[in-house]
Amino acid sequence: MGRGTALALPLGMRTAPLAPSSNVETSIVTLVVDADPARGRALAAALPGVAAVVHVAEVERAIAAAREVGPALVCVQRDLASALFLRRLRDEACRRARIVAYGAAELPAQIDQIDEVVAGPPVDQLGRGRLARLVELAVLEQRVEREELAIHELSRAQDDLTRLLVHDLNGPLGVLLTNLEMARETDGLPEAAAPLVADSITATLRLSRVVRGIAELKRLEERRAEPRALDVGLLATVETMLAPSRDTFARRGIALDVAIPADARVAADLDLLRSVLGNLVDNALRHTPRGGRFRAWTSADDPNTLRVGNSGPPVPLAGRGSIFEKYGQTAETGRAHLGLGLYYCRLAMERIGGRLWYEESAELPAVFALRFPAAIRRSAAAAA
Repeated sequence: MGRGTALALPLGMRTAPLAPSSNVETSIVTLVVDADPARGRALAAALPGVAAVVHVAEVERAIAAAREVGPALVCVQRDLASALFLRRLRDEACRRARIVAYGAAELPAQIDQIDEVVAGPPVDQLGRGRLARLVELAVLEQRVEREELAIHELSRAQDDLTRLLVHDLNGPLGVLLTNLEMARETDGLPEAAAPLVADSITATLRLSRVVRGIAELKRLEERRAEPRALDVGLLATVETMLAPSRDTFARRGIALDVAIPADARVAADLDLLRSVLGNLVDNALRHTPRGGRFRAWTSADDPNTLRVGNSGPPVPLAGRGSIFEKYGQTAETGRAHLGLGLYYCRLAMERIGGRLWYEESAELPAVFALRFPAAIRRSAAAAA
C-alpha cells in the first residue's frame, strides 16, 4: 500500500474529483485538519493505505472539504478540535467517519465526537502505528458500509420485481379463474371435460395463493405483516379451503375426514389461517397416493391444536428440521424444496402467535400440527 497524496484546498476552490484508488477495497480518503502546513504534509505522507489525503488549515474549509470528498478518516490537530467544530463536522459533513485528534494526551470531557486520541507527534513510530491501525479499521468500516448499501439496493430491486410480478400475474389469474368457473357451470359441458376443468380450477386457485404468498412473504420475514386477531370458526375455515379440491380428492379416491366440532373457534388472522390451510391442502394433494386418506382434526387432550395429516410418505427423520426453512433440503434426496409453502406457513403461524410443526403417527405418516395462541372453545365431545 502506497502513501497518500496530499491535496491542498485553497480558500474558495472546490476540490477536483479524486481519482479512484487502484485497490478500492483497501484504501480510503482521509481529511487532515492542521493549521501548520508542514505538520499537515508530514502527517499526510505518513498515512498508509489511503487513496488520497486532503489537507486543510481552517475549520470552514475543513467542513466544505468533508462534504466534497466524504472522508472515512478525519485527523484533527488538537488546537482545532473544538466541540463546536467537531459537532458541525459530524452533523453537516461526515456522520459516519472516524475522527482522530492528535497532538494531545487527552481532550476536554465535553468533546464527545472524538473516536481516538493520539498523543505526541503523529509521525513518530508510535503515532504511525496507531494511525495505521485506525486506517485499517476505517477501511473495514467503509467496506461494511459499501456492502450494506449493495444489500439494500439488491433488496429494493427484489421488492420492485416482486411487486411487478404479483401485479402482472393477478390480472390474468383472475380472468382465468372466472372463465373456468363459467365453463364448469355451462350446460352441455362434456362429461370427460368436467374433471379437467375442476383440476384447472384447483391449480389456478393454488397458483393464486402462491402469488399472494410471494407478496406477503417478505412482510412476514420482516415482521411487517400486522395480524388481525378475529374469532374464527375453525370448521368452516377448513371446509372452505377444502371445497375447491374436493372433486380432485374424490377422483383420486382419497378419503376426506374432518373431525372438528361445529362450535370450535380460534383467535387468528383469517387471511393468514386460510393461506396456511390452503398450502397444507395443496401439500396433501401432491403427496397423498390414490386411495389414500386426508384428515383434519382436534382432540380433547390438546384442544388448542389443529392437526392436518395424510397417508403420503413421511418426511425422512434427518430432513424434518429443514422442511420449514427457506430452501431447506432433505437428507434422503439432497434436493432443495424450491417451494416456499411450508416456510410461509411457519412464519404465518408464528406471526399470529402460534406454532407449526411436523409429526408422524402409525395411522397417518405425515401430520402437520397447528398450535393456536388461544384454546379452541367447544361444547360437544371431542372428536375421536
